[in-house]
Amino acid sequence: MRKALPIGHKDDDMVDAAYNDFKVYYITHIDTYTKPFPGIQDLLAKLHHEGVMLAVASNKFQEGTEHLIKEFFPEIPFVAVLGGRPDFPLKPDPEIVGEVLRKAGIEKEDAVMIGDSDTDMATAANGGIIGIAVNWGYRDMRDIINWGIGPSTGSGTEPWKVVRHYCMSRIHGKGTKPELKVRQWLWRHGYRYRLNVKSVPGKPDIVMRRYRTAIFVNGCFWHGHFVEFSVEKCEAFDGVNLEFREESSQCCKIPQTNREFWVNKIKRNQERDQKNYQVLHDNGWQVIVIWECQLTPKRIEETMLRVELLLNEHFLALHQPKVIPYNVQEMPISIAAEEEEHYEKR
Repeated sequence: MRKALPIGHKDDDMVDAAYNDFKVYYITHIDTYTKPFPGIQDLLAKLHHEGVMLAVASNKFQEGTEHLIKEFFPEIPFVAVLGGRPDFPLKPDPEIVGEVLRKAGIEKEDAVMIGDSDTDMATAANGGIIGIAVNWGYRDMRDIINWGIGPSTGSGTEPWKVVRHYCMSRIHGKGTKPELKVRQWLWRHGYRYRLNVKSVPGKPDIVMRRYRTAIFVNGCFWHGHFVEFSVEKCEAFDGVNLEFREESSQCCKIPQTNREFWVNKIKRNQERDQKNYQVLHDNGWQVIVIWECQLTPKRIEETMLRVELLLNEHFLALHQPKVIPYNVQEMPISIAAEEEEHYEKR
């Protein structure tokens, strides 16, 4: 704005007045020549359909950012729409990344930033999150990826494949973040355990032999938390066919992409889990299953207190003194007494 003003009229008061006039005009004509780049709407729709939380971080002033989002993406429930505000630093300052993470309730390790400029990639790097560079904008792709700390991709819906591959590649079977939360809580409260003991059926995440308890910390998606599989009969021309249905839950949304593969995988995981739990029960073990959604900051304390109660109750049951019944026959008791005296009346 300062560069656009004529010489001799570049003082702060004039810049502020010109900027305020510009905002009034711009907010009225903001969508006159503005439209999303091809592929952005499809990408956001795919991410939202797969249960990915979405947010907007822009240097455009707040009112303009909100107006464009409502105009072009009315069906996407963004967890945060952040633009330029007074006394708030603009990108590439990482403060906007921190605000998005706080509003979404997630950690840096669980977030990625998709951007089409070196400013976006610098913001991701400064905020300590992965940046995925795309060439939607007008900048040279080579300049963008020089800032990137993650993968780069083209335009259209291709970023969806990159985001999906990146997220899946970061999922591990051991030492997951939910498991670390449980282990840290138990250790702080004086409980000791072993990890992934192969000799125990199902190789539980946490094994507490003193309490004869196996703890499984399950991811809601991979183990199908609250996901129901049902078989329904449907009429067909040649008789009655069986139709398999699956119902996603709030914390486990089965992807639409390659859905049959994910349904079969989650179903196999559920069947294997139940088999392992039954074997442990048959061998006298207590099985405690802790779900990922039960370890959010608001629920973790309540969850772990319930786990502690189950541990102590099972420990007392294991070490309760045994009462040995004695079969004693009662015998008549002999009583020694003096002979009865008779007194005469006078």
